[in-house]
Parts: sequence; C-alpha cells; structure tokens
Amino acid sequence: MSDYNRPNYPDKRTPLRSIRYFCLDCTCGQQVLVTDCPDGACALHPYRMGRNPARAGQGGNTDALQKYREARPNTVKEHSEST
Repeated sequence: MSDYNRPNYPDKRTPLRSIRYFCLDCTCGQQVLVTDCPDGACALHPYRMGRNPARAGQGGNTDALQKYREARPNTVKEHSEST
C-alpha cells in the first residue's frame, strides 16, 4: 500500500515531508533502505531524511539562546510587578 493512501498520512504536506514519503514509497516502505539509499543521482537524495541540508546548523542552539535570555533584562516581569 502506498504511504499516500494511509489514514495517518498528514493532511498538511510540507515539501520535505512529501519528499520523505516519496522516498519511503520508492523503497516500498523500508526506512532502512531510505537511509542507505545508493541512488546518488536522484535529485531528492539530499532531502530523503526529511531535512534540508542547506539549513544545517541554523537555529536550535539552545546554549546560546539560554545565555541570551539570562543576559537581557526581563522587562515583562518588571512591568507586571509595577502594576
């Protein structure tokens, strides 16, 4: 059965999710085969894991975010205490 006909297939399909499901359909639903896909000539090969390689390293740096939050003044808290 194709993944497109599954009842749990999400209604909102992002391009990366669509590529992931296409790759799963191409490998007959075998996730291991998607990971070990030997077809490097496929245009979708870099996106097969549902991630965009061009965005690698962007966002998700929780340590830097935590340091930023600790360093900035908490204006919301100060405002709520004064009222």
